[in-house]
Amino acid sequence: MAVYILYKAQQHSMKHLLLVAALVLWAGSSFAQRQVSPLNQPAWDKGYKVLNTGVSLGYSGYSFPGRRVGFSVPVQVSLDFGLSDVLSVGGVASFSTYDNETSLGNFNTSMVVLGGRGVFHITESLNDIIDGKGLDATRLDLYIGLMGGVEIRSVVEDNAFITAPDDDGVRAVWGPFFGARYLFTERVGLFAEGGKTALGLATVGVSFSL
Repeated sequence: MAVYILYKAQQHSMKHLLLVAALVLWAGSSFAQRQVSPLNQPAWDKGYKVLNTGVSLGYSGYSFPGRRVGFSVPVQVSLDFGLSDVLSVGGVASFSTYDNETSLGNFNTSMVVLGGRGVFHITESLNDIIDGKGLDATRLDLYIGLMGGVEIRSVVEDNAFITAPDDDGVRAVWGPFFGARYLFTERVGLFAEGGKTALGLATVGVSFSL
C-alpha cells in the first residue's frame, strides 16, 4: 500500500514538473517576442547580486497517509552572487508547515530548508546558437542550476495513538532546477523556477537586483 501511494505521488509530482517546464518555456518565448525596448545593462553579469522572494508549489516530499488540512504554501528566499557573466553562487532558505488529520491522531509538521546553489546563466549562449535573434538579454535571464542543503523537520503529535512516520530529524536534500527571470526595470522583475526548489517542484515570485 505504501509503495502504491508513493508511486501515485511521484506520478502526480512529475505532471506538475512537466507543466512548470512548459510554462517557463512559454513565458520565455512570449517575453522574447514582445516589442519592449531593451534596458541599459544585461539582465545578468559579473558582480550582480539578486534577491529572489517567492512561494513554492507542490511539496516534493511525501507525507504519511491521511487528510492534509491547513497546508501553507512554502515560502522561499534565495540570494545569488555573480562570479562571472555566466556563473553565480548563492544561498537558499525555505519554510513550510502543515497539519495531517488521520484516524490515529493529528500531526503538525514544520519544515525548514537551508542550503546553497550554483547557477549557470544561459541567455547569451542561447542567443549565440540562434545568431543573436529573439532573446532580449537585457530583460530576460534564463538559467539552470543545482541546489543542495539540509531539511530540518519537526513533527508535533496531538492526541495520536502512534508516533508519526515523518519523525523529527535532519536529512540532506539536493537536485537540479531551471528558471527564468524577466526584468521590468533594472532593479525589479519576476521569476519562475521548476525542478528541485527547496520545498517544492516550482517557485514563483519577485526578483530584486541589489
